[in-house]
Amino acid sequence: MKKIVALATLLGLSLAAPAFAQGAVDFDTLDANMDGAVSFEELQVALPAITQDDFTLLDADGDGALSREEFTALLEAPAAE
Repeated sequence: MKKIVALATLLGLSLAAPAFAQGAVDFDTLDANMDGAVSFEELQVALPAITQDDFTLLDADGDGALSREEFTALLEAPAAE
């Protein structure tokens, strides 16, 4: 969780991504292909500054995509509030 908080802070979710801060972007919106996961490319739509290394930190299970739970952890990080 500490890594997610640090990453959320680095990405400046509340400042650099107003859609995140306002709750306008949610998991289902980002999951463009509706496969039940958010890929690096799908997340880049909302967070253009995210790097592959950042994404890897968020991908707790290492499967190459963010599950709903992993995405929720990012949104619940203190910097994302």
